[in-house]
Amino acid sequence: MSTIQPIEYVAVKGFASIKDVKLTLAPDVTVLIGANGAGKSNIIRSFELMAHIMKSRLQNYVLARGGMNNLLHVGPQGRDSALSLNVQFSPNDADTSNGYIARLRSTDEDSAFLEEWLTFHDRKKYAAPYDSPLPAGTETALEKLSGKEQRFAEYVRPLLAGIRVFHFDEVGSQAPPKTFSSVADNLSLHPDAGNIAAYLLRLKAELPDDYFEIVSAIRNVAPFFDDFVLVPEGASQDNVRLRWAQKNLDTVFNAAQLSDGTLRFICLATLLLAPDRPQCIVLDEPELGLHPHAIVQLAALLRKAAHAGRQCVVATQSALLLDEFSVHNVAVLTRNNGESQVVSPSEEQLEAFLSDYTLGEMWRMNLLGGNLRYEEAL
Repeated sequence: MSTIQPIEYVAVKGFASIKDVKLTLAPDVTVLIGANGAGKSNIIRSFELMAHIMKSRLQNYVLARGGMNNLLHVGPQGRDSALSLNVQFSPNDADTSNGYIARLRSTDEDSAFLEEWLTFHDRKKYAAPYDSPLPAGTETALEKLSGKEQRFAEYVRPLLAGIRVFHFDEVGSQAPPKTFSSVADNLSLHPDAGNIAAYLLRLKAELPDDYFEIVSAIRNVAPFFDDFVLVPEGASQDNVRLRWAQKNLDTVFNAAQLSDGTLRFICLATLLLAPDRPQCIVLDEPELGLHPHAIVQLAALLRKAAHAGRQCVVATQSALLLDEFSVHNVAVLTRNNGESQVVSPSEEQLEAFLSDYTLGEMWRMNLLGGNLRYEEAL
């Protein structure tokens, strides 16, 4: 079993709007800000791509997005020939670190051909890391190794598998959290919270303290909320749906009778307070539909997850959410001539403003960068 190491940085090349970006992550919470179209969502999608590679679902991911060529960066010089993802983890107490590199290029059928490397760096002995190439193919080779590469993979694979991207933005009548889920599908929360009822049912039965911590967090945002009503249904009682009770009422409500913001917050609280929350939690604009008080509570949940040793990456447009964090948590996405770029604000450079303005105010004043800029025609 590997020692938990946070991600030190993620380098992305040739992916969508990203020509060449290195994103250094805070060990606790990284908040990505920037104008519309700057590339925040593409950073999130790069984590999503990594997660699909780790699950041997690369070809499904590529097919669902219209083929490999649709993923490649297109700039003034044309389409890039390949994209690469480089994830490097922070050094441990022995000053050694591990990493993983994936390079994808298009085949004649517009599917993906995957090349992989494991990296190891003993910083006390060597100036540069050692890169070990893996067998190339259509899916990851991490599960098929032997010898020295297998030992490296056994260390790195759990770290990479801990990267999970969640989207709770779908709240229509057929939104995943509103539908039935199998009672047995309860081991971990799905990326779209489609099994949230089954997952909460297990927590209530096996880990009641964790369950009631989630309920308490929801009550902080929705004081009318009393508890979930999680009752298996069907002839075999093998399905369950999200239902809930309101304080001082006997009526049982279904998830469709929650506001969009309340339902999203329920999903977020369940994820961020779950005892088995992923090692690296990635969220794209989680503040959508949330009341200002709920956004402040969301920030508290992110900090709590970080305090429990998890790493969170959040893309946001919310100045209020930004206000809840420090300069070291912020990464600013900008767009220059069609290419996404990352700038990390310096606390020293902003020292004169920090006593008078919040981070959200400084962002609106363009002191952090990341606001709209015009691009000249070529």
